[in-house]
Parts: sequence; C-alpha cells; structure tokens
Amino acid sequence: MRYALGGAGYGIVGFRDPHGIRPLVFGKRHAGGDAYDYMLASESVCLTGLGFTIVGDVQPGECVLITKIGQVFRRLCVPSPQRWSPCLFEYVYFARPDSIIDGVSVYRARYVYNWTTALCLSSIGS
Repeated sequence: MRYALGGAGYGIVGFRDPHGIRPLVFGKRHAGGDAYDYMLASESVCLTGLGFTIVGDVQPGECVLITKIGQVFRRLCVPSPQRWSPCLFEYVYFARPDSIIDGVSVYRARYVYNWTTALCLSSIGS
C-alpha cells in the first residue's frame, strides 16, 4: 500500500508499505523565489507531466513529511528491511508505459516479460 495524506494543516505525509508492493515517487518543482511545490504520486509521469523533477522513489517502509513551509523529512519507519515484493500488475497492467517505477522502465519491463513469455511458449510448442 502507499498513502499520501494531508496532515491536519501541517503539511503532506506520504508512506509506503514495508514490502514495497505499490510504488510511490516524490518530486518537486520550482515555484518562484526560494519556494518549491512538492508532490507524491504512484507514477513518475504524473510528476513529469506537471513539470515536477523527480527527487526519487519513496523506499519500502519509508515515510516522507513535507511541511507547509517546505521542509522535507524522510525516515525509514521499519526496524529492519523487509523482503521487497513489488506488485507485478503495476508493471504489466496498471502503470503507463512511459513511467519509471523503482528505477525500472515500465515499457522495458513489459518488453522483457513478453519476450520471456514468448520464449517459454515457443519451447512448449516445439
């Protein structure tokens, strides 16, 4: 699971489940002067399409707090790293092909999955 919540007038809080099942990416955009806008989204294209620069993926078990005055705090909230288990359907069905999830191109992942499936099926048919 991934969540992004308004923090009761304090700011925005985003966190990702300890296994990294669903993606969450963090970005910022210059808003003039010393100010920046911040955004959390499930896909990189949501950020880039609105002119945000990708800061990075929120790691499994990590929490990001962005205050109303633009302070950013990131903290890993699980005592030990969990087994990373992303949802395969994010790459195959849910995400746009031009997205990047956890540093992996969705288009490239689909290409590799399809190629591997074709090789497996062709060996069965022989």
